[in-house]
Amino acid sequence: MNQMVGYLIRSNRLKEKMSQDQLCKGICAVSYLSKIEAGIAEPNEEILKQLFSRLSIRYTDNEEEIKEFKELLFQYFDAYFHHEPTVEFEERIYKNRKKMENSEIAIEYQLFCIYNTGLDDRRVAEKLLKTVEQYRDYMTEEALFLYYMAKGMYGVGVKERTRAYQKARQVRDCALVYEALMYEAFNEGEYQEALTDCRIGYERAMQEGFLLVAKQISFLEGVCYGNQGDIESMLRAYKRTKELSRGDKRIAASIDYNIATVYIDNRRHKEAIPYLLSALKQEQEDKSAFLINLKLALAYEKLGEKTIGSVYLNVAEKLSSRLAKTYQEMVVMAKIRYEGKQFESLEYGTLLESFTGMEKSMGIDFVKFYKPYLIEWLKAKRKYKEALRLQEEE
Repeated sequence: MNQMVGYLIRSNRLKEKMSQDQLCKGICAVSYLSKIEAGIAEPNEEILKQLFSRLSIRYTDNEEEIKEFKELLFQYFDAYFHHEPTVEFEERIYKNRKKMENSEIAIEYQLFCIYNTGLDDRRVAEKLLKTVEQYRDYMTEEALFLYYMAKGMYGVGVKERTRAYQKARQVRDCALVYEALMYEAFNEGEYQEALTDCRIGYERAMQEGFLLVAKQISFLEGVCYGNQGDIESMLRAYKRTKELSRGDKRIAASIDYNIATVYIDNRRHKEAIPYLLSALKQEQEDKSAFLINLKLALAYEKLGEKTIGSVYLNVAEKLSSRLAKTYQEMVVMAKIRYEGKQFESLEYGTLLESFTGMEKSMGIDFVKFYKPYLIEWLKAKRKYKEALRLQEEE
């Protein structure tokens, strides 16, 4: 309680750009105010009233209200991390914001503002986070966990984000933290480290009954194994994810598409086709349907079954008209292969060179998919050094 009173006085004083001398003049000694702000003095009630009055603070000390507000805030955080609707909680919190701002749960309210604002404006959330950072010593264990998770979400660079999540784990060793650490390791290509976090995180999630996180961790475990070329472990992880997500067609389609992509990366086109066909049955969104149809067309072309493949290529071409130029160029590249002119077409090579330079805009998997085609073309053009360099990068 003393610490939160100290937090309110210090934060409001700084907000008003008031020195300790200015605030305590005629009320108390500067040394006494310092102890109050640090939360190490039992403040005199009359002195507190005068300090609050000078700072225009209307302190909320009704225990029932505080209990209700705290429950409301943590209902919001619970819904936030479960990806559930939060509008109802937001409305009630904002309605009582003045009371919360000037109470013992003021820091929890500020953390709510960070999480809620960050959904629409990252810069504002980052600014609020820097302000709250000054008051870590005043935070409860619950608030400290939320603070470090937010610091991880808005951190600049992998190292900063990872450090923040590790700090959060020291406060609360739970599934959410391992999920966050897993994503950081995965995005850096540290698949073995990500898999370690996957295993611990999945176990924690099941112990906590946190099904959403268990599904997300299980899915990424499949992606990690796939990227390492461990098909047996990938299939096992994805099978479990499908069981956890029964009835969710989008997840099932994503899994089938990912499995097919791994088979294609391993030049096993025949085994990829059933998964692509399964994904196609479940996927309605234009871009995803386009990618599935195009990969089916290219897989059938690799198997020498152009008659079947051309059906999917025609569908991909129609879908590409509603997508960005790159997708239309992907169709052009495929059509050149279907015409059997890939080794005499300058446009074919130009397109592939363009595709393999699109990691930032299209992602690493996109580049990975087209690189073997470019290597094949370079060898046909007797550009062996360039082909070898690309092979070594794979």
